[in-house]
Amino acid sequence: MLKTIFYKIFPKTSSWIAKGIVRTGLALVGGSLILDAVNWQWTKTYGEPLLDTSFNPLYGIILLLIGTIYSHAIEKIEAEKISGKVNEQDKIKNSHDLKIYNRFMEILPSTGSMQMVKEYSFLGSAFIYSRIDQLHDFIAECDKQDFIFLDDEFENKRNLFATEVKKFVWMIGINGVYKKDNSGIFIMKKDYEYTSFQIFHDKQAEINGFQDEIMRLYIEIIRKGKQIGG
Repeated sequence: MLKTIFYKIFPKTSSWIAKGIVRTGLALVGGSLILDAVNWQWTKTYGEPLLDTSFNPLYGIILLLIGTIYSHAIEKIEAEKISGKVNEQDKIKNSHDLKIYNRFMEILPSTGSMQMVKEYSFLGSAFIYSRIDQLHDFIAECDKQDFIFLDDEFENKRNLFATEVKKFVWMIGINGVYKKDNSGIFIMKKDYEYTSFQIFHDKQAEINGFQDEIMRLYIEIIRKGKQIGG
């Protein structure tokens, strides 16, 4: 209790004072031992002590103990302060990241475009292109400076996810065309439209690979979001 009050009154000098007490105690103990040694040698040589008085080293030992205890108390208080600052920073970071995560889930819920990515076999088929509009919305959001996570692991996953989404959308775009009746239907190339079935198979495997990686990262982001209260 007393050490805490003293620390609050003298926050910047408490550690110096503690060190000073320890050094004073060491000096007193050392000085008393030296004086006793000198007196003993003088008495042995001349038959009488050099000094009529001697200093009790117990006082120095007491000061040494007080200084050591106080020094440890100051270190503990400093450690608690640092820990408190770290905890406060974590709360601020988690609060920010939770907002970004909630925004992420608003743009890309598990239904809609993400369900298409999870279940649909794109190459060789047709679909209403607006069903992947949420992917484009996410790409647009990624260009905003405030759409970033403060947690490095979280942000790294978001960047990887964004990269895979952009690759996937690009692959869809170059391997299909809109139906000319303005219905919004997007027709993916058939196998016979490629120079060989192997090329068609390779494109299909590439697109499916993007889908799998997108879903893997999507699940990891959700798990990370749940850890911070999402």
